[in-house]
Amino acid sequence: MGMNAAGAKKAGKRMKTPKAEARSARVAYGAVLTGSALLALFAGGRMVYALFYLCLLLLPLSLAHAFAVSRFLGLTQHVKQMALDKGQLTSWTFILRNACFLPAPWIEVLPRACAGLEARIEPTRMALLPGGREKRTIPVQFRYRGAYRLGMEKIVVRDAMRLFAVSVPLPESVPVLVYPRVYELRRFAMSRLTEEDRPCPIAQPSDEVLAETRKYIPGDTLSRIHWNLTARNQELMTRLFVQEAEQRVMCVVDLRPFEAEDTRLCEDAVIEAALAAARFTLWKGVPLLFTGYDRGTRYAAEARDLSRFEELRRVCAALSFGASLPPELLLNDLRESRYVMLFTAHDPSDELLKRVPADGYMDVFRIRRGGQDAVPPYGTAGRVRVFALDADERLPAVMENVE
Repeated sequence: MGMNAAGAKKAGKRMKTPKAEARSARVAYGAVLTGSALLALFAGGRMVYALFYLCLLLLPLSLAHAFAVSRFLGLTQHVKQMALDKGQLTSWTFILRNACFLPAPWIEVLPRACAGLEARIEPTRMALLPGGREKRTIPVQFRYRGAYRLGMEKIVVRDAMRLFAVSVPLPESVPVLVYPRVYELRRFAMSRLTEEDRPCPIAQPSDEVLAETRKYIPGDTLSRIHWNLTARNQELMTRLFVQEAEQRVMCVVDLRPFEAEDTRLCEDAVIEAALAAARFTLWKGVPLLFTGYDRGTRYAAEARDLSRFEELRRVCAALSFGASLPPELLLNDLRESRYVMLFTAHDPSDELLKRVPADGYMDVFRIRRGGQDAVPPYGTAGRVRVFALDADERLPAVMENVE
């Protein structure tokens, strides 16, 4: 027991923080400088004066050493996979090089911690000889979808005496895009519509009748662009056909911010539920318009089959919840579809439900957080149905069994 206690005590001494070590070094240097000054003042002598001047000279030399090393220190970093699925394990590697002719005995490296990053981020201390390099690999895993940037919080070079600390200019961080989960549903509430009301695969554009034109939305195919009207208006215009307007499914994602114990978990649940519904719709051969408002700007992605699903998933990976918008803006384009699926973490409002066309249908999927009530009581003659989904791992099972 005595030996173990002694070992633990020694280990505690060795685990001093860089700031504590630097403070101890400054105290020791101050004591030596003060002692040599007192000796020079009261005793004199060639050796005493030499010691005093040497202590004074060490200050600019130490500062010049730290500054020189910091200017010639190089950092390169990369991530094994810059696009990965949520929860997937990858690695972040950084290499530190000392291109200076002076050694670097005290280098402190602190990687930047990101919200949702499941990795042990700790300060790293290392020493580099002239021309030397050090490579470190950190396993990383992301708990939430989204766009991240991995990089350094700071890199500090200390001189040999640990009296000064000089920060190193940092390179740009490495971007990482984390994709949301994909749930493959075996059945979905859309399939419970009657055959008469269910949207059907649309015909080819050559067989359709032109109903109207609208401004180009990112995701529209080039074959649908009305080039003559585009030339007159000096902006891209897309053709919309009668059959498409009646039978296309619109999937609307409500990205308005909300308060929750685990907001990021609920945001992911809204996106993943919408993606699962979109995949099921495209799998059934039904064209889809995936739309919403991202930070006040409308986004839209149009797909006719599963070939564009990965592109849709990439769009969803970077969507942000962060703009307070009037809820009615979400349904400005209801006239483009007779069937709308709305995914939201808010209570469905009367304003949203009133905007459903008389010949249209809307299913509202509300993500519940932390023991909320199931759904508010709404009745709209069967044209609007409201379902409750839980923001947890049971999400796909609940989506397959909504009534």
